[in-house]
Amino acid sequence: MAPVVLKRIGELTTAADPDPARIFALLEADAHLGQAALRLASTAEFRGREAPGSVREAVARLGAPRALAGVATAVHRANYGVDDRALTAAANKLWLAHFVRAVTAESLASEVGHPRPAQLRTLSLFADIGELMLLRAASALWPEHLAGGQPSDDLRAFAVDHARRLSALLLAEWGMPTRYVVLARHAPGDAGASLTTEDRANRELLAGARHLADAAVGPGLFQREPVPTDSMVTVPAEIGAEVTRTAIAHVRSMIYA
Repeated sequence: MAPVVLKRIGELTTAADPDPARIFALLEADAHLGQAALRLASTAEFRGREAPGSVREAVARLGAPRALAGVATAVHRANYGVDDRALTAAANKLWLAHFVRAVTAESLASEVGHPRPAQLRTLSLFADIGELMLLRAASALWPEHLAGGQPSDDLRAFAVDHARRLSALLLAEWGMPTRYVVLARHAPGDAGASLTTEDRANRELLAGARHLADAAVGPGLFQREPVPTDSMVTVPAEIGAEVTRTAIAHVRSMIYA
């Protein structure tokens, strides 16, 4: 997907009140994006009595924020396609971890009353792009560190130190909104980060969602540095379990749609 399209999606997802006309124009101008919205609106979660008959009907059924989050998910999923068959399982494992993490972020944000929970899904998805870059780079440059598609201990340690910076660099190169770049770059608990109050709250939500999702399905291929509990959103155990159940059910509905 062209960076210019990703940038437009990023701008719309970070807008306080995205203009429905701009969303319709984006989805109707690109058949791939329009089909992504239709597929999401046709899942059991949103279908109702019958599937939507048009992109506009799909967006109306989903609501603009959720439609954008679904489109961003579909666009980003394509980035995990690899030509090397030996890496397919690793890339798919990484995608599943990132997808569950992102949907958990949306579910957790909704649970705690965030005004735009769908935005947290896209912020989470793109914040992890550095891990995908590392997988691709290791395949081409350091294959000895990906024996059997599994990263070596050295590569895992490298990811802890550098995945965030790689995410931020790529998002900046794509021209994504500043919010995406700063949340990808700065770890929870980074007292030196210059963040707005809203972005600090978003960062704590993303950290809490990652903690819940990784506990439920595992961290994929790479782990990040441990996050202090006072630097992430926490909820009672029974609510956390419900948040992850809701997220995993949504992920399954999309995988088997």
